[in-house]
Amino acid sequence: MILRTAIVAEGQTISIYRGPLTGSGTVSYSAVCQTDTILTSVYVTAITGTLKVKVFTFSQEGELEITDFALISAITPDLVIKQASATLSNIRVEVTYTGDCEVDIAMKGISGGSTGSMQIIGPTSGSTSTVTITNTPGILIAASPNDRKGLIFKNWTASSTLYVGFTLLTATSTDGWPMVYGESLAVDVEAGQVIYGVSASGSIDVRVLSVG
Repeated sequence: MILRTAIVAEGQTISIYRGPLTGSGTVSYSAVCQTDTILTSVYVTAITGTLKVKVFTFSQEGELEITDFALISAITPDLVIKQASATLSNIRVEVTYTGDCEVDIAMKGISGGSTGSMQIIGPTSGSTSTVTITNTPGILIAASPNDRKGLIFKNWTASSTLYVGFTLLTATSTDGWPMVYGESLAVDVEAGQVIYGVSASGSIDVRVLSVG
């Protein structure tokens, strides 16, 4: 079943599906992509069965799968995002589901290394959260399909220093940005960017404030 066909371009919001899915079945969304890279995001707020999302493009040999999300069987506390580069002009998103679920699935086009100003899915109000960072580099701020302004995080553990980097390789005591207990850092983050952290020793309680 084809829901509709649209153009994916910078500055546009493309909502693949937003709302409930009941029973079981497969729905598809087709589009003409005017960018060389796409971000597809999935956000599940309720689910009793499973949800599977795949993204396809087309070549001279036929349909080619470019993105395959892991099977989802529980709500997603954050957006689940996949990026596919060097796409061809025609793409199709396939959603297969069993049981009932409440889901937001959306797409963002990125071209030439730049990002558009599309607002895709997920929470639109401010939120706070706690992230535990250990002495093994891990994700401090997960990727989002939107540019985000005003992200603030604070080291809330007195016994250890937090080191922050924009890659796993730079989230180290040698290259990372050091943050002692009580110190905060505010950043603006581009769509798709992940921020990593590592503790000097033990576990660190990091408080995160997200606005918008």
